[in-house]
Amino acid sequence: MRGECSGATSCDPSRGDSINPCAQECTKGAQRCANDSLTGVNDGFQECGDDGKWGPVKRCNTGASGRLLCALASTPNASALPRALCAAPICQWQLSNPNVGATGACEGDKLRKCQDDGSLTAANSCESGVCRTLRSTVTADGYLPGACSTSPECKAGEEECVESGTSMTPRYRTCVNGFWSVELKTCNDDALCFTKKDDMGLRKALCGAQCSPGSRRCNEAGEVETCDGGGRWGTGSKCSAGVCSRLGNNDAACVLECIPNTRACTGSATVAADGYHAGTTQESTCGADGRKQAAKDCPAGRLCRVTDSGETLGCVECIGPKAPGGNDEGTSDSRCDPGDGKKVQDCTDDNTWAAGRSCSGSKMCVGPTLGSCGNCMGMDANTMIVCSNTNLMALSSSCEMRGYGAPGAWGGVSDCCANYQMGAGTAGSFAYCK
Repeated sequence: MRGECSGATSCDPSRGDSINPCAQECTKGAQRCANDSLTGVNDGFQECGDDGKWGPVKRCNTGASGRLLCALASTPNASALPRALCAAPICQWQLSNPNVGATGACEGDKLRKCQDDGSLTAANSCESGVCRTLRSTVTADGYLPGACSTSPECKAGEEECVESGTSMTPRYRTCVNGFWSVELKTCNDDALCFTKKDDMGLRKALCGAQCSPGSRRCNEAGEVETCDGGGRWGTGSKCSAGVCSRLGNNDAACVLECIPNTRACTGSATVAADGYHAGTTQESTCGADGRKQAAKDCPAGRLCRVTDSGETLGCVECIGPKAPGGNDEGTSDSRCDPGDGKKVQDCTDDNTWAAGRSCSGSKMCVGPTLGSCGNCMGMDANTMIVCSNTNLMALSSSCEMRGYGAPGAWGGVSDCCANYQMGAGTAGSFAYCK
């Protein structure tokens, strides 16, 4: 073996070539917490023996005695060996969570302080202030971490009603030496208690009231009612804008349903008149009072449209060049003239269709491909149109059209494009001459 061994150590012959083949598990006299092999709970401890190894686990509890837990004692001496305590659960928690600042547990407004040996003292009044709970953690002995608090909670003469969840009760408490009393008082005849403020701004218990002074509610007529200083509901007032809405437990206010004078698209979605973009069949407006108005159907030839920037235009024929954001591609709408396949119609500044402009020479209008089923030859065999359902129905209510390159017998079909895709269209979201 090579190396020097100091203190109680054990040496491993297999590490004879290493710098330090000898090592010890622990320092003699040190203690550590350990799980009890019988219970699996951290209520045992071990001590380091002469051989530098941890000894057997010693139990903090014997038989049916009260449940104690192992904790390491706190000490300001950094060189002191760790010392284990069999402590009350609340004291074990306090030692394991020193940053919380708990010193024991509260019984009413008195403190049961944790001692150096991990036990609890009897309940005693604080030298200053009263005991206040610091955490909602409940330990195995049923206590919550607490400490004496000197920060005042209330002023002399104040009273505060006690709620149960969100419901009022007949109980209230008073301010004693800057802290709320533990003992509760009860309103006569078990009348409900509401907290109000007097002229000096102090909280006072108001027994037998209908409501908490200053609170508000919505009545059956949709009006806002306010609770007066005597705890009685006052006369309701109508909202000048918006509708009455409940806010939390004891408040209500007039709330806008929408932004006044704005529009919203409603109803069912359908293809717009350009055969490419989409709109809805209804629009609703927001009144000057902030209330939603009933939705109205768009007139014939119009749909409710929304620009690419999100502005709702309402029921329009198309989206023109001055509409903020333009259509879905940031441009304005165009289409082939439904009555003349050699003309292109553009959307004007006021979002209506302009008169068709003729294509030059022998060029024909080519429209967007979405919602169309190719190019079709008119019944006179001379007119080429985009095979959208709108165009086909405008020329023939029975859809008796002849497909470009292939015949189609469409008699009686309500949607000319639904079942008869007659060829590839031309890419793009606008109409042009080709």
